[in-house]
Amino acid sequence: MAESANSDMRLGVAAAAFLDVCVEPSYRRLVIEDAPAVLGAARCREIEDATVFGAMVAALMARHKAGRFEVPDPKLAGRMIASMLCEAALQLPEAKNPKQMRAHTLAIVATVLSAFDPGASGK
Repeated sequence: MAESANSDMRLGVAAAAFLDVCVEPSYRRLVIEDAPAVLGAARCREIEDATVFGAMVAALMARHKAGRFEVPDPKLAGRMIASMLCEAALQLPEAKNPKQMRAHTLAIVATVLSAFDPGASGK
């Protein structure tokens, strides 16, 4: 259970850090806007798998192993949840209230994760 709780904490910190870095203009321009055009889709997917998507999948695999993430395919679920974060990150810079949107994004991700946790309160 301690490993799972540690995984939850790492997952939340990583999600928040990812959203924070995506609003930095230089990161946004280089990584989000220019990289796909310069490197191509296949190479960008490799990089995503080694970074944000890979970290999400690893954290969810730990939850799955601990019985706290019941899905038929944790790797697919990890990519889908990471995609949710990426979509929010694309919208953050233009949001009327970026801090509020960031908080809402993290709350939505937490809600999605708890929906697949058989031990979550309220189930």
